[in-house]
Amino acid sequence: MPENFIKQKFSYIKKKQIDQLRELSNIYKYWQNKINIISNKSINDFFINHLLSSLSIAKIGNFIKNTLILDVGTGGGLPGIPLAILFDHCKFTLIDSVSKKVKIIKDFIKYLELCNVEVKCTNVKQIKTKFNFIVTRGVNTNLVNYLIKKKIIINGIFCFTGKNTKLKNPKIEYKFIEYKLSKIFPVCFFLKKKIIFLFNK
Repeated sequence: MPENFIKQKFSYIKKKQIDQLRELSNIYKYWQNKINIISNKSINDFFINHLLSSLSIAKIGNFIKNTLILDVGTGGGLPGIPLAILFDHCKFTLIDSVSKKVKIIKDFIKYLELCNVEVKCTNVKQIKTKFNFIVTRGVNTNLVNYLIKKKIIINGIFCFTGKNTKLKNPKIEYKFIEYKLSKIFPVCFFLKKKIIFLFNK
């Protein structure tokens, strides 16, 4: 893992967090040989494709202490686990409907000694708790917008998308801002990637 790059982009990061991110990279590569957690094509460049991609949210905004964040359809624990490492003062809930992936994620969390993360094997429609922020990849925002807390601070949904992805939410009562990841990290992989942040009016 290019630790100097991480330190440069996230000057506030602590040594313990860097160690955890390094271990996380090693864990994924180890488990990928046993079970298909993430795409086989992307595992060789895990740092850029998954780790840096997950942490890109931290270049858009900063979560205050005790912020509640939901990762919907977390799959292999991304972007939830890297964000939970970086924002260790926040509380993360990761959900996915695939039980074998949830079981592995729980092992990751236990191994890394992350006390600010819980994982549930469930469908988003079964979630009743409201959150300050939601992170998601490819989930229809109409399914999750009701889970956002209505407060004075700007809460919302971070959606990872491709260049030509359009939101499937014509009736959603949210404004949105697009962030091109190539402007955050000048790497070829991010040329067609962006994050759309939807927030309360």
